[in-house]
Amino acid sequence: MAATDAPPERTAPRALRSGSGRVWTLAGVLAVLASVTFAMWVVPLAPPPGNLHLPWPVLLPLFAGAEIYVVDLQFRRDAHSFSLSEIPLVLGLAGTSPVGFLAARILGAGAALVLHRHQRGMKLVFNLSSFALETCLAIAVFRAVLGSTDPSQPQGWVAAFAAMLVSDLLGAISITAAIALYEWRLDRRMFREVVLAGGVAMGTNTSLGLVAVILLTSDVRAAGLLLVLAVVLFVGYRGYTSLTQGYARLELLYGFTRAVGRSVQPEAVLRTVLLQARDLLRAEEVEIRITGAGWDPLLIRLLPDGETTAVVDEASTAESWWAPALDGEAVLVPRGSRVEEARRQLAAAMHKDGMAVPLRGERGIIGVVLAFDRLGDVSTFGGEDLKLFETLANHASVSLENGRLVDRLQEEVAEREHQALHDALTGLPNRRLFGTCVASAIAGAEASGRSIAVLLMDLNRFKEINDTLGHHIGDQLLCEVGGRLRSALADRGTIARLGGDEFAVLLPDLGGEDEAVAMAATVLRSLEAPFSVRELSLVVGASVGVAVAPAHGDDAAALLQRADVAMYSAKESQTGVELYASERDQHSRRRLRLAADLGQALEDGSVVVHYQPQA
Repeated sequence: MAATDAPPERTAPRALRSGSGRVWTLAGVLAVLASVTFAMWVVPLAPPPGNLHLPWPVLLPLFAGAEIYVVDLQFRRDAHSFSLSEIPLVLGLAGTSPVGFLAARILGAGAALVLHRHQRGMKLVFNLSSFALETCLAIAVFRAVLGSTDPSQPQGWVAAFAAMLVSDLLGAISITAAIALYEWRLDRRMFREVVLAGGVAMGTNTSLGLVAVILLTSDVRAAGLLLVLAVVLFVGYRGYTSLTQGYARLELLYGFTRAVGRSVQPEAVLRTVLLQARDLLRAEEVEIRITGAGWDPLLIRLLPDGETTAVVDEASTAESWWAPALDGEAVLVPRGSRVEEARRQLAAAMHKDGMAVPLRGERGIIGVVLAFDRLGDVSTFGGEDLKLFETLANHASVSLENGRLVDRLQEEVAEREHQALHDALTGLPNRRLFGTCVASAIAGAEASGRSIAVLLMDLNRFKEINDTLGHHIGDQLLCEVGGRLRSALADRGTIARLGGDEFAVLLPDLGGEDEAVAMAATVLRSLEAPFSVRELSLVVGASVGVAVAPAHGDDAAALLQRADVAMYSAKESQTGVELYASERDQHSRRRLRLAADLGQALEDGSVVVHYQPQA
C-alpha cells in the first residue's frame, strides 16, 4: 500500500495553487465515493465467518506502525511510501467487523500521518480519503469472493488477493492522478513503476497476512513468530529499495554529467546545476551564490515553476550558516539539528533543513551551492545527500571553468577579428572593412534605386606637423580628426582610416551627386576649427574627393580610385571639395603612362633630344 508526498504549498506559485485546488477536488471525489461504498456495501455486512475474532482496537497500532515504518521509493521529485499495511488489512478482513475494521484503518493510519509525518491539509485529507475508499472496496470485494467460507481456507486466500489487488490498484491510480493533477502532467512510466513495485510488495505482504490468519486461527501464540517474520521482511524491503535507489541515483548522476557537459556558457551551466540538483536531491529550493574574485556577486535562484532569477547580492556572508562552505567545508543542517544558530537562520527564512557545498574555480572557491527543504513530511537531508551534493558541485566547477575558457577564447577571437578590421590608432574601420562596407552599400543601392558616395580625404600640412612636432603629436592629431568626423556625420555614414593621413567616408542612401557634395562640404567644415593637441593649437585643412555610385562606378575599388582622382584634383585646384570628372581621370592616366614610358625610354637609350641653339 502506498501514500504520497507532494511539494508543500507555502512556496507554490499561482499555477501550483490551482494544482492544489485540483487535488482537493480529487480528495473530495474519493471521500464521496468512499461514503457511498460504505453506506451501500459495508454497513449491511455482518462480521466475517470463521474462528478468528480480532477487536478493532487491536488493529490500531498495526495500521499506525505500517505507516510509520515504510519503504520510500522515489521517482524524480515524487516519493511513494510502501508499507506492510496489507498484513493488518488481511487480518482485519478475516477477523474484524467491517465498520470497526474501517475505523481502525482510518484512526490508526491517520494518527501516524498526523503525529509522525506531520501531514496537514491537502495531503492528509487526500491520503485518508484514498485509504477509506481502498478499505471499503477491499471489504466489498473480499466478502463477495469469500461468501460464507472460512477466511483461512483457499477460497479465503483468493478473496484476500482479489481484495488487495483492487485496493493497491486503486491506490496507485489515485496517487498518479493526484500528482498528474498537481503538476498538470501525466507520467505513464511512473505509474507503471508504482504498479510494478507495489504489486510485488502486495503479493508478499498478502501472503504473510494469510499466513498470520491461518496461524492465529489455530494458535494465538504464533503472533510473536509473525512479528519476527514481519521485521525480517521489512528489513529486506529496505535493503532492496536502498539498492535500487542507489542505482537510480547513479543513472541520474550520469544524466547530470552529460547535461552539464553539453552546457558551454556559464549561465547555462548554472541553470543546469540548479535543475539537476533539485531533482537529484529532492529539494524544494536550490540556489547558487557567486562571491569569488573575478565574478559579479550574484544570487541565482531556481523558482518553483522552473525559471531562474539572478540578482546582484552584496550582502555580508560572514554570519550565515553556510559561511564555512566558502572555506571549502560542506555544511549539513538536517531537520531538528542541534546547531541552534543554523536552525534559527533556516527557520527565519522559512526553511526546515539545508545543505551548502563549495563551488570551486580555477583560482579557488568562487561561491556556494545551497539546497533547502527535502521533500517529504519527515525525511531530511543526510550524509549521503551531502556527498552527492559535493559530487554535483565538483562536476559543475569543471564545466564552469570550461565555459569560462570558451568565453575567453571567443573574446580573444572577437578581439583579433576586430583588430584585423580596424585601425589600431583611431579605432576606425580600416581599408579591408571599408571595402566590404562599400560593396554591401552598392548592392543595397542597386536594389533601392538610390545612390551612395565615397569621400576620400587627405589632410593638408600633416607631414609638416609630423616632421616638426613629432609622430606622437601627429598620432594624437589623427585621433582628434577621427573624433571630429564621427561628430560631424553621427550615424549618417561609415568613417575609415585607410593609412597615413588618408581618411574615407561612405555615405549610403543618397539622392544624387549634389547631396554627396553637400555632405563633403559639411565634413570639410568640421575640420576648420583649430585642433587642441597638448596645449598646441593646430590648424589643419583637407582636400576631399567625391565619387558616386552608380554614376562613377559599380564596385568598391573603382569608387576609391575615382575618389582619389577627385581628391588630387581638389588639392591642385585648392577648392577643398571636388566631384569626380572623367576628363581629369584620363589626364591623370596619361601622365602615369608618360612617366612609365619615359623611364623605359631612358633605360633603352631611345630618348632623342631636339633643341634650338640660342644666338
